[in-house]
Amino acid sequence: MGEAYGSGNRRWVPFLLLLFGGCDCDGPADDGCRSRADCPAGQVCEGGRCVVADAGDVPGEDGIPECSPEGRQQCVGDVLRECRGGVWTGMENCGDTGRTCFEGFGCVECIPDRHYCDGQRSMRCAADGRSAALEQDCAETEGSACDATIGLCVNLCAEAAGRRSNVGCEYWAVDLDNWWGRDAANPDASAEQFALVVTNPQPFPIDVTVEINTAPPGEAPVLEAAAVHSVGPLELVRIDLPPREVDGSVEGLNEGAGTALTAHAYRVRSTAPIVAYQFNPVYQMHTNDASVLLPTHALDTEYRVLGYPGIGGTLALLGNSSNYGYLAVVGTEPGTTVTIVPAADVGAGGPVAEWTPAGTPIEAVLGPFDVLNLEAKCPPEMPYLQCMTEGRTDFTGSRITASAPVAVFAGVECITVNPPGCSDGCCCDHLEEQLFPVRAWGTEFIAAHSPHRGSYDLDVWRILADHPETAVRTSLPPPDDTFVLGEGEFRELYAAASFTVQADHGILVGQFLASQGCVGERTGDPSFTLFPPLRQFRTLYTFLVPDTFDRDYVSLVRPLSAAATLDGAAVPDDVPSCTRESLGSFAGADWEVLTCPLADGVHELVSTEPVGLMVVGYGPAGSYAYTGGTDLAQINLE
Repeated sequence: MGEAYGSGNRRWVPFLLLLFGGCDCDGPADDGCRSRADCPAGQVCEGGRCVVADAGDVPGEDGIPECSPEGRQQCVGDVLRECRGGVWTGMENCGDTGRTCFEGFGCVECIPDRHYCDGQRSMRCAADGRSAALEQDCAETEGSACDATIGLCVNLCAEAAGRRSNVGCEYWAVDLDNWWGRDAANPDASAEQFALVVTNPQPFPIDVTVEINTAPPGEAPVLEAAAVHSVGPLELVRIDLPPREVDGSVEGLNEGAGTALTAHAYRVRSTAPIVAYQFNPVYQMHTNDASVLLPTHALDTEYRVLGYPGIGGTLALLGNSSNYGYLAVVGTEPGTTVTIVPAADVGAGGPVAEWTPAGTPIEAVLGPFDVLNLEAKCPPEMPYLQCMTEGRTDFTGSRITASAPVAVFAGVECITVNPPGCSDGCCCDHLEEQLFPVRAWGTEFIAAHSPHRGSYDLDVWRILADHPETAVRTSLPPPDDTFVLGEGEFRELYAAASFTVQADHGILVGQFLASQGCVGERTGDPSFTLFPPLRQFRTLYTFLVPDTFDRDYVSLVRPLSAAATLDGAAVPDDVPSCTRESLGSFAGADWEVLTCPLADGVHELVSTEPVGLMVVGYGPAGSYAYTGGTDLAQINLE
């Protein structure tokens, strides 16, 4: 193509205007030049303007031509110029007629012998650049689109699978255990509407199908479409789904054993890549949370569980409501052998014949749609407080291995999160998250504080290690500035502001929002989300904000050198509602956290450099939190 200095700010005057335009013929034009003599040193006269000359085009002595040989043509941006009488002369601005200037060809309709996209059509340019022919209409092939970087039709689902991120064409969702309330003051959240919300980041409509399996575990799946939706470009669709209890309960109830093997997962498939979330429940109430779903292509065979301790029993003062911690493993391929070494005591049910103490391996064979749900239960006759204090209700550190990729979820039906100094522990909330595979863990993190809710606003953090003798450093004050974790060990931290984390081996970092009674403002409640490492940050996010919460925010973690736009507006310059928190230098860059209130709906964030994104929402007695997206590359290969 033409040389870089000719683009942007220069106007070019056609040759005929030089001959017949109104100028003082005895000197330079009022706003330009007639020859090199009218220009400063190092510049030449081109098209009536003084411009910086090409290397080799500046005459060394008077009388030496500006250019040679005669008739030589050159592109400067979209302007075609020619050497005439030893002087560069503007011939034609190709852009005026919708064409482009290509070196050696002059003004052309397209780049010779190359493919390009015309909407969703792949076009092949002729050898002379004067015309193009249709190569393929990508819209005629389901799941295909024209890739502007190569000008060819590509299978978008295969392309997404190769990139390993949260964007994909197949997901597994689970209606995880929630609070089973038994009085009017504490309604039953487990029976409320479970829903998926999907967004379409494509410039064309796509179809989304949700399937369920009506056959029991161990038998060939009998599939049924639970929902079918068309989703327009950059639109979101909420998909309400029928209950599919995973704890052995009758649908819509919560009286099952807790530990159970069912075939109750939902499979979500789309004709092109989407972003998918599950909300449990989707309505704003006293106990709910949400998870960003990870596509099948990003799943793996090895996991460590990061969760939070449940109570391990029922609360008599609240009508025997349930507050158990859980761990759910979802099969994606036939005959998948799964082995779990739980860090918590596991109640009996399904393939677990009896109450099983922590550290005892549990094995099961899963097929597609199968869900092995383990529930943490205290030993018989042991008081709950003693059980929790001893860590017997916490699945954190559990190890999961499988013979084929599986999806793993962890959380608590409903639990309070009370950092030190909290004088009012109200209230409990549902916790859930789909876990990142061990091979997607990282070593450098920025732990962004949740959008502030009050004067005393500590977030609870957990850092989990998989490798023995993992050294961790943070920007928190002692004793949490440095510590060492063993295999499967974790450290719980408390922070009133954002901070940095660095380790010499891969770690997993999770954030738990405090109960509303702990923050000085009666809003929100506990929520659980995982933070991606810096190496899994992205430059493009398409994410959603649900319409069922009062206050929604996005937290953008960015290096100061990154220029980012949110829905087309530069942040923070054009979004004055954002607050800024500086983190200083870390991992070779200066960082900050921007927290911005957001309206409901689909949003897009674009950045010149990889950034992190978290989405949080608060209601009067509930909250949700999830990452706005993440890469899931296998970067932790020790």
